[in-house]
Amino acid sequence: MSIKERYLALEDTLLDMIASCVKIDENAQEAETDPEKWKIKKISESENLKQEAKKEIKKQLAAVPEELEAEMEAAADRETARTAEQFRQAVKDGLKLPVATAVTKALRQTAEMVTGGQVGDEAFKDQPDLDPLKAAMDFFYHQTYDRLNLTAATMLKSVKKEYSDLIYNTAAQLVDGEKTYQEAMRSCVARLANNNLTAFADKAGREWSPEAYVSMLLKTSNKNVTNLTSFANMDRYGYDLAQVSNHAGARPKCYPYQGKLVSKSGKSGTCEDGNGNRVQYVGLGDTSYGQPDGLLGINCGHYLFPFMPGVSTITSEVQPQGENDRDYALSQKQRELERAVRKAKREKSMAENANDAEGAKTAAEKVKQKQKKLREFINESGRTRRYDREQVFVKQSKPTGALAAKNAYYDSIKTSKPVKVGQLTRMEPEIIEKVLRAYESQIVNLDYEVSIVITQSGEVYRVKGENASVNIGQLGDKLFKASVTHNHPTEETRYSFSNFDLSEAIRNRFSIFRGIDHQYEYQLRILEDTPVNNGEKIYNEFRGEYFYKALDWARDRGDDYLKEEDEYHWINDAIAKEYGYEYWRKSRKK
Repeated sequence: MSIKERYLALEDTLLDMIASCVKIDENAQEAETDPEKWKIKKISESENLKQEAKKEIKKQLAAVPEELEAEMEAAADRETARTAEQFRQAVKDGLKLPVATAVTKALRQTAEMVTGGQVGDEAFKDQPDLDPLKAAMDFFYHQTYDRLNLTAATMLKSVKKEYSDLIYNTAAQLVDGEKTYQEAMRSCVARLANNNLTAFADKAGREWSPEAYVSMLLKTSNKNVTNLTSFANMDRYGYDLAQVSNHAGARPKCYPYQGKLVSKSGKSGTCEDGNGNRVQYVGLGDTSYGQPDGLLGINCGHYLFPFMPGVSTITSEVQPQGENDRDYALSQKQRELERAVRKAKREKSMAENANDAEGAKTAAEKVKQKQKKLREFINESGRTRRYDREQVFVKQSKPTGALAAKNAYYDSIKTSKPVKVGQLTRMEPEIIEKVLRAYESQIVNLDYEVSIVITQSGEVYRVKGENASVNIGQLGDKLFKASVTHNHPTEETRYSFSNFDLSEAIRNRFSIFRGIDHQYEYQLRILEDTPVNNGEKIYNEFRGEYFYKALDWARDRGDDYLKEEDEYHWINDAIAKEYGYEYWRKSRKK
């Protein structure tokens, strides 16, 4: 679970806690009999809610410090790896490296530039041996961590405020006599589910949601580290010029500089490329660099290609302005639709926590309607669906690391107890696979997940889960070397195994692990020599290192992006190749 997902999970949990305080069966009679008395009683309980929320915040965010450090290091490593081969080849071709004193001077200038002067001459005067790169990294770490802590504190205040507003608004509707308690509470819960908690209030008075603010903080941190690393590597090899990358849907302040040459030191002029053509360059400071929504700023997807005059060539074509504006507008529309799906799912979860079965049923219909709109948009626009941005998280136990946090989430899934449905007397692989396939025909079209588990002793268990998850962990040691299959509902499938799936399969060394949806079936076999000590890396880097490997393969095939139905498949293929286990996917026979 990423840091952003932790804060989203925390918000979902806190909202569910608020809803749990207004359960229908525990409040309706008293509230309808004397709304004012009920209001006073519930407001007096707000401090108890605040204290419980404080404990929950501490538990769910315990792993953030070490994960932030790991995320920043990973960003630096990715940027170094991106240009490493280019620099190595330049040295082979005779590039003369700058002397150490020049590199040190350049690195200090870079540290001062990317930190906005926070790591500058004064720091180096006081500490002459201070590593500029480390000093800048430390500055970014503490800046981001402090703001994340402030976010948690603001969310805690928001819990008490939103709870009080819910109580006052519900009581007010009861006093008017227009609604029953259930109706009044349901409307207030729905409003809260759609409005979010507050994570940050800016100087203009705008209130930021946890999703928006934490995403902005982490993207800023990632971009700062990437820029720092990129500039530092250029310093070490004596580069001053770089070409700006380009991508579809660039922001208005970034688009003018796509594919252009910029000078880190601020120079402007022309130079000759490797083909003998004259190319113009401008100072980086003369672009929109340094502005929050500018080049290399917050949420910017651009990066730099080091450019050596007389050797390098301009490598990319820029998307026409009209097409770029269209793609940008589509990306914003997709995010709007994704948020609508999340809010509907959140409303359903809150209604369930308030013991409002009718409200939960209504919200479930909203979820389907919002998903239908998003699916139609994806089909019409040709964009890739991002299921991770539609996910709502449930309450977690105390995390002690990324996998522990994943297991806590996994354990909290609303799953029925395993039901023994059979006993095999023969355990040949072909018989086991035949039995799994037979059960798949029963579960493939369900709108919730079901797992079928065949243990080493031949016991066959059926476990019912939710629409996007199922917890088989209740079977404990019976899972070791078990044979397992499960379905992915049409609205939730990613057309192959998720990081949850893989980490469980490898940890338990599944003999056969299968998945099925309306379009594909997929299977893996963990072999005797498949390493099991890197489950956490697989979980963390599923959409990191392995995503980029899969993206490289897509580009080798001529695709600029991973199609929705292929993304998880190619990530799984990349991981299988690295860890040496069998994996395949094929179209399902209908």
